[in-house]
Amino acid sequence: MKTKLLTFLCLIFLWCGTVLAKDAVFPPYGGFVNDFAGVLDPAMIKKMGELSYVLEQETSAELVVVTIKTTAPLDPKEYAVKLFKEWKIGKAGKDNGILILLSTDEQRVEIEVGYGLEGTVNDAKAGEIIDN
Repeated sequence: MKTKLLTFLCLIFLWCGTVLAKDAVFPPYGGFVNDFAGVLDPAMIKKMGELSYVLEQETSAELVVVTIKTTAPLDPKEYAVKLFKEWKIGKAGKDNGILILLSTDEQRVEIEVGYGLEGTVNDAKAGEIIDN
């Protein structure tokens, strides 16, 4: 009897977890610079867009900047990883994309780097970029 009750309770907890678990809804891709939080001035957006365009033309690497109010229900790192995959940042077969995510509510910056660029922008370099 105790085993059946324990099994039943475990199933209830599992069901509740799947019902309550939310996944993030990602905004549509809008180019190299996506200021969903509204914190960048137009001149900055233009300049970053131009730099990203030149980078892509010269190296084929894609640099995408995103500002967002909140990453809830995900933490900023998980949100960045999933957004990077959702938007397919970087060229197919090269995996040479970089996502810079600024979350204003969480006051966090995350940098997600495709495998093709990890030799150039490793975790230490990404941390240095964030710190500066």
